[in-house]
Amino acid sequence: MTGTEKILRHIAEQAEAESGQILKAAQAEADAITAAAAKEAGDINKAAEARAEAFRKDAQARLEASLAMQKRRAALSVRGELVDQALHDAYESLLNLPEEEYFAFLYHQLESQAQAADGVLQLSAKDLARKPADFAEKAARIAAARGGSLTLSDQAAAIDGGFLLNYGGVVENGSFKAIFEARADEFKDAVCAVLFNQP
Repeated sequence: MTGTEKILRHIAEQAEAESGQILKAAQAEADAITAAAAKEAGDINKAAEARAEAFRKDAQARLEASLAMQKRRAALSVRGELVDQALHDAYESLLNLPEEEYFAFLYHQLESQAQAADGVLQLSAKDLARKPADFAEKAARIAAARGGSLTLSDQAAAIDGGFLLNYGGVVENGSFKAIFEARADEFKDAVCAVLFNQP
């Protein structure tokens, strides 16, 4: 082997050794980059999973709150309908009391609403037709006990039941509708106490 061949061979061996080291270093760097990328991808996935779980929990909580609110609204709506129906039934029951009880109730209402003045008493058309024979006299006695007088009008009032008292243009509304409207909150509370065991 000549000197030139030895030099060339030595250069080739050295180049091969250096290229092996370069390849090893490149492989090590590639492995490090791959590992770092895999770790970063894992971290990103974990963060994404955590965000997705937080979003799922938040959405679940919002859904449950919305469902609970809808349930409360539905329950309140049903309760309101039950209370309204009960008040309507009570109103109808009052209008349809047997005549003796009905007019006893009217006398009681007159005792609380009659004034110490001269007035005119009006009934509904239905009540005018079915009033007891002594109704006008009893109403007059009740008014006299209060220091006033009442004359029963033969003109029917546009009411379902109860009465109107006219004192010189000032009308005291003793109709059942007016009574129910004036005491609506009290009646609703009483109905709720019965229907829903509320104090």
